[in-house]
Amino acid sequence: MIRLSNRFGLTALSATVVTLLSGQASALPFSSMDPRALGMGGVGVATADVTTATAYNPAMLSVTPEGERLGFTFPYLGVGGYGYQDFIDFEDAKYVDNLDASINSASNLDLATAQSATVTNAYNQVAADARKLNTGLADVAADPFGVDVGSGFVVARTSRELGWGVSAGAGGFMAGTIAYRDYADIEKLAEDVETFAECYGVASGVVSSGATVSTASAATVNSVVDCNTRLNNMNYVAGLNDPNPGEVTYDTDQDLDSELFLTGVVLVEVGVSLATERVISGQSYGFGVTPKMVSATVFEYNANVNTSDSDDATGDDYSTDYSNFNLDLGMTTSFAEGWRAGLTIKNLLAQEYNFQNRNPAGVMVDTGRSVEVKPMARAGVAFQRDWYLIALEMDLTTNAAPGTGDDSRQIALGTEFSSSFAKLRLGYKMDTEGSDRNFISAGLGFFDVFDVAVASGKDELAASFKFGYQF
Repeated sequence: MIRLSNRFGLTALSATVVTLLSGQASALPFSSMDPRALGMGGVGVATADVTTATAYNPAMLSVTPEGERLGFTFPYLGVGGYGYQDFIDFEDAKYVDNLDASINSASNLDLATAQSATVTNAYNQVAADARKLNTGLADVAADPFGVDVGSGFVVARTSRELGWGVSAGAGGFMAGTIAYRDYADIEKLAEDVETFAECYGVASGVVSSGATVSTASAATVNSVVDCNTRLNNMNYVAGLNDPNPGEVTYDTDQDLDSELFLTGVVLVEVGVSLATERVISGQSYGFGVTPKMVSATVFEYNANVNTSDSDDATGDDYSTDYSNFNLDLGMTTSFAEGWRAGLTIKNLLAQEYNFQNRNPAGVMVDTGRSVEVKPMARAGVAFQRDWYLIALEMDLTTNAAPGTGDDSRQIALGTEFSSSFAKLRLGYKMDTEGSDRNFISAGLGFFDVFDVAVASGKDELAASFKFGYQF
């Protein structure tokens, strides 16, 4: 059998080039793996500094509260995963190993010499281990699992006249689900071994190869008739008249029919951000734009768990490449002492990437599923003093749900406390559309050189770091 940790479970969770997507059409959420933003719950529209403005709001490159600044980041790297706890629990429980061991123990009994109680206990243990496996697999299959990854570099300069930034980054997310179709077969295995254990005990004598169930008295006739019927209906245990009576024939390497389904996308973006400040009716506004080239690789992989290999998922038979041009827009203004508001629209030009698989004739054909990259709008407000900052942001657009999950629309709250050498960040993100993918986060920054952050939620964990400098 494929071990979940080796072939399609934890290995898939450690993949670094894929993204959460399933359903007829899925949309990407507003997110970044930058540790400053991650540590503050994902805020950035009204709080971005010189090295994060290109990702969150290019208009923030026109903001110069400390004078013009030049900054660079190389690299930043973040990774997050969700839905992994069921896999860890499954592996720790060793359900498959335990079932294999109990099957071998029962099948290797010498029925000619073994005590009746020994036989009964051995087969009942197979039934117990089979049902534990059934429960464990059902738990793993109940929820999707996934991973998201981001990495890149930024060089940027803030200026009221003309702020600019050059950025390149790769981001991806993956989602996987298991279509569990083995419950009935594993339950039948449990029933068969229980039948053998019970009906072996009906016989008054020791059953040997070629023997049949016999009765010790007329009082047991009905039980024997019932046992004979049940013994003849076993699928996974050799009957008493078989050359190898009692052999458990279920093979965890061959008999599983469940399927693994992986979908994902990798986006590589290279952009140039430009920003300027203008006074309109006595009020200063910052405007920014990021034209960018986008390269996307999408894949869809579906295979039986006995033959699947996550390394195949991104192969030529399952993946398709796309490239296109897109735009991010941003605006910001300060409207009172210490207060600032921001608005950004990412991916102004909607795109759709179709999943394709190679058919038996060797031709790539659409699978009927796709990834949609839609315009995403987010607004935020922030209040800042010399030693602290607090910000609140929310999505103005709703992200389409992957598969049968809930739509996503996030609210983020973050704060940053500053000293001469370090910064402490705290944050919280919640989903207003019903998803339970909410998290708390924390981060640290040192001398504008090194930043690190972690975020944790229900069955979800993310972490990121970056090196950089600001002049």
